[in-house]
Amino acid sequence: MSSKRNQRNKLWYKYVSYMHDAIIDLYVSLELNPFKLFLSGKELEEIIEKRRDTPFDAKPIVQFILYLLRLNSLAEELVEIIEEANTMLIQKRVLGSIEEWNVRGIIDWPNTLRNIIIGRPIAQKVISYTLTSPENLLLRAIVDYTYDRLKKAMERLGGIKKKLEVEKDISAKASRGLEGLKFLYKRLKKHMRQLELFLHNSFLEKIPMYLYTTESVEPILELVNEVEAAGWRPEWVDRLLDLVYKYYLDNELERNLDKIIDLVIGGLDRLIDKPSGIEQAFKIYSFKLYEIYNLYIVLRALKELGADIDLIKPKRVLARVNDKKLEVLYNVALEAPIKAIPDTTIKNKETIIIEAKFSRSPSYLSQGIFKVISYITLFKAKIGILTYPSLLKRTPPDEEDRIIYEKILVETNQEPKEIKINDEQRILVLQLKPLRKREKYNINIVKNILNKVLLL
Repeated sequence: MSSKRNQRNKLWYKYVSYMHDAIIDLYVSLELNPFKLFLSGKELEEIIEKRRDTPFDAKPIVQFILYLLRLNSLAEELVEIIEEANTMLIQKRVLGSIEEWNVRGIIDWPNTLRNIIIGRPIAQKVISYTLTSPENLLLRAIVDYTYDRLKKAMERLGGIKKKLEVEKDISAKASRGLEGLKFLYKRLKKHMRQLELFLHNSFLEKIPMYLYTTESVEPILELVNEVEAAGWRPEWVDRLLDLVYKYYLDNELERNLDKIIDLVIGGLDRLIDKPSGIEQAFKIYSFKLYEIYNLYIVLRALKELGADIDLIKPKRVLARVNDKKLEVLYNVALEAPIKAIPDTTIKNKETIIIEAKFSRSPSYLSQGIFKVISYITLFKAKIGILTYPSLLKRTPPDEEDRIIYEKILVETNQEPKEIKINDEQRILVLQLKPLRKREKYNINIVKNILNKVLLL
């Protein structure tokens, strides 16, 4: 049983960590802020104001876990960069030029003769490398900044974890909902120890703290400007600059972090007597990640089709492909007799509805297919798509679910699997496995669907 649980943990981490990296790419390649897609600052303030009188809202947990995943990815990349910078400092020499009357290096005779004529000191070549170079200061500042925030988040996360573990009445089912969180906690703890080791046992230890500050992100951005102004720089410095662009240019989430953690703590206090609520709260962030991952794949597919992409208003993206315009909506209610909010909607003259289900359960996916049928009927959409990461080989007990499982999910080898509703409407059942090795495949299959339905 323990072995199966560990396998589930690893699969969870593999899926979620990759989806997080993919979503970070929304910042970089698509210039969209995924954190604003499902909880704005105003919504956060509203939740804070009424949190004592209302049921627990899982959205702050979603943001808190996303923040932890963000720190985890940042720390992983930082460890690699520090190792590379440390190796370069030890193994590589930098040849510089100085002019002094005292000879400390190799005399540069052509320049020295010219200098003597005009009364200047001896020109020399020396091996030089300063620990206080702008790039080293930037690295130390980022490591300190990341370590401080990682330590703070870990302290609060440890408090949440301990609060839940000491409760006697939490069911085994609810405890399983925390397994992924515990696994993430171990990863973060490992990275924090690695950064701490570098701060005390590498060249970073020798850099005086008075030369930089980590109270806010602004001094880091000033150092970035100084580093970028240099002509040549080592490869690790370019990687460090990429890190800044990916993780530090949008600081809204971190400014609200204390409020978010307070909401998480307060919400869990109210949920202690409701184990199923705890399980629900800690599962919802992976569902949300998968929804946004689906949006990411759609936008990447449009980008590869040559689209210009703009965020025209919250949750609404406009994509221009040649002479065609597509609107991509995330969690937006569409006009219909009954209010319904699809995960992702893509439309021009035709409409595609995407329902993302982060589940391997045949029964749950079967219910998802019926939900997609209701969506395409309600919104008169041409195509409805159900996406899922993988499938358990387990026959559902319900006859209706069993028919869908056997005739569509298992028996059909076609990908995507197609269900024809009528001459105008159909459903595609598509396995979008959130793994790096599958990213190109996922983008291509969505690209083909968009090309055939909306862009011809």
